[in-house]
Amino acid sequence: ERLGCGVLFSVNALRGRTRDECQPVDTPCRLLKKDARPPCCSSYSGAWDSSNLLALLRATAAAGKRPSGLALGNELAGDAGIEAHLSAAEYARDLLSLRREVDALWPTKPPLLLAPDTAFDAEWAKLFLSQLRAASKEGGGGGGGG
Repeated sequence: ERLGCGVLFSVNALRGRTRDECQPVDTPCRLLKKDARPPCCSSYSGAWDSSNLLALLRATAAAGKRPSGLALGNELAGDAGIEAHLSAAEYARDLLSLRREVDALWPTKPPLLLAPDTAFDAEWAKLFLSQLRAASKEGGGGGGGG
């Protein structure tokens, strides 16, 4: 802080999720060009497991420290996602879960949340904002574990 620098964590939003199995099982997803990959190459299911992140954040808060920001996921949104794609509803639910945890640990000055961490996809962004509004009215929904 004395130097005017902060620490930003990129949060693994895929932890706990598994990639859907392709048929045939040996489909070379990483070797195929993006437009030639079948949907199973980028489709993940399961709930986000934030337990490792929460342990790190709790230890950081207990030490009297605070990251400057947290970026949820890495290129996971819509067709702009590099390899894995999460739905707007999943991403919104997980972001609100993270927000609740961060606000509980640093109620007066929480770290910035940077989301979505991806290239812009107008249709996905519209869905994401809609889902984010709906989920925040409902109290945030599940996800998060820990």
